[in-house]
Amino acid sequence: MDNPILSASISVTDRCNLNCKHCYAMNSCRKKYELKKEEIDDFSDQLFDMGCFNLQISGGEPLLINNIEEILSDVSKKMKIYLITNGSLLNKGRIKILSKINIKSFQISLDSLNPEIYNVIRSKNVLDLVIKNINTASKMFGERFTIGTVMLKDNKNEYEKIFLFADSINSNFTLIPLLTTGRGKLKNQDIDISEKVSALENIFKLDNNEKFKPVFPRAFYPEKRISDGNIYGYCSFPHIVGIMPDGNVYPCEGLRNITELKIGNLKNEKLEDIWNKSKIISKLTKIKPADLKGVCKQCKHKDTCIGGCRASAFLHYGNFNMPDPLCQKAYERGIFPKDRLL
Repeated sequence: MDNPILSASISVTDRCNLNCKHCYAMNSCRKKYELKKEEIDDFSDQLFDMGCFNLQISGGEPLLINNIEEILSDVSKKMKIYLITNGSLLNKGRIKILSKINIKSFQISLDSLNPEIYNVIRSKNVLDLVIKNINTASKMFGERFTIGTVMLKDNKNEYEKIFLFADSINSNFTLIPLLTTGRGKLKNQDIDISEKVSALENIFKLDNNEKFKPVFPRAFYPEKRISDGNIYGYCSFPHIVGIMPDGNVYPCEGLRNITELKIGNLKNEKLEDIWNKSKIISKLTKIKPADLKGVCKQCKHKDTCIGGCRASAFLHYGNFNMPDPLCQKAYERGIFPKDRLL
């Protein structure tokens, strides 16, 4: 296939049992959109036919769907599944069932080990339950398990503590920069680039087992991790789509709040037609590393990194050719790794 979709995300429901201040989906239990099993099966079949082999399942909170285990089991026979959950709807039995499914990566969000801070961020007192489920999941999923932490003003002093907790239970750990859209933009929770870079440097020094896999451009990774190929990296953009609970399709799930970037609706059209007829997709797939602006033009990783997070670049600058704002802000502040410049 000349122009495949290599990876995708399906937000299976808009419902969520929490009310996180940084959620880019701006979800609440009042939202009504939720995909049916037959729709998810159909959409995943279409994705598979378009070349997709990596599928992220998210929400809202995906575990609110009653038959999600059956859905995941069916879809996992076609492609690699990456499941993200807040961890509050789990128990030992449910974790055991999920661990038997061929889930490539099972991630539970943990934004604080402090109950007061956790409650401020997540708006519900479920930290003890989530930690209990994290301990269980780390044992049952093993190498497939990850703790994910979004970088916020409220938890900026806790990243090392959460990493050390993850390391103590032999869990992978990822730091996720805030995507400034939805509540993440409204609540003004983003932290300064210097704080982000400092957190990465400090945790990489502690990471003897290479369990730390932050969702950052590869320029911020130690050189050895890049040469070994042990990086978490970004997605396969532009060969990616985000499918919403109402069937709307976007070039990325992170762009779901940008109405003008909607490329179609799978409840009315076939994915192949949406993909091949979209002027937006046609434009995005023509972007080359040489077209990137800002610090990306000078970066030695531009041909493999392809500008980091394109969604973040668009949300920040309104242009897909602009650099990842993490890199550009670091460069402007003089803290971008100089050995990564051409």
